[in-house]
Amino acid sequence: MADLTEAGHAEEMGIGKRMVGVFFSPGATFESVRSRVSTSDWLVPLILLAIVVAITAYLVTPMAMEQEQAKMAQAEINMEDMQTIGMIAGTISAPVGIALIMFLISAILLVLVRFVLGGETTYKHVLAVNCLSSLICIPSAIVSIPLMLAKESVYVQVGFGLLLPDSMAETFLARLLFNLNFFSIWQYALVGIGLGIVSGISIRKAVIGVFVLLVLYAVGSAALQTMFAGLGG
Repeated sequence: MADLTEAGHAEEMGIGKRMVGVFFSPGATFESVRSRVSTSDWLVPLILLAIVVAITAYLVTPMAMEQEQAKMAQAEINMEDMQTIGMIAGTISAPVGIALIMFLISAILLVLVRFVLGGETTYKHVLAVNCLSSLICIPSAIVSIPLMLAKESVYVQVGFGLLLPDSMAETFLARLLFNLNFFSIWQYALVGIGLGIVSGISIRKAVIGVFVLLVLYAVGSAALQTMFAGLGG
């Protein structure tokens, strides 16, 4: 990844090159973003992310609803109607939800960079870095959706969680590894690289800061999921 050290030699890239470059030459890509950021740098990746999320919701919502059927067996509810309603609602609401989440995460990352790590950048730069890095959702969906459909489960492991037996699927460790999968690590490594470049701090420092946030989120999310699963019986 020699391109990470090529500061000051930013190549002029259009949005197409930047979206491809984030996979193969992230350093040069984020140098280009640092020198000139535009609305398309965050808007186009965000639209693609919303499309991927909508497709995922459309495909897996009926399956998720079926998994809830046993819990609602005694209720007088037409499950086919519930699945249809859930599929439509999920397909519409998921893209909106992911957009709001991306804006919120970018705000948190801006606070991290400017007030914790001592860098200087703008919200627009951070949003562009975050949204370009989120393009990792495309290979993630290509791998995850077929696994979800094959296993008939919305929770599939694509990291070290694959080493766990099925008997541990509902444990804190399994949920933690689900959040810290290969694709999330790849995505937030790119976020760290990008933040380091656009803010003028060391890439190592930025990556460490981002991964501290990622681990805190993963631990907290896994703990809450495990707690509520226990309360649910």
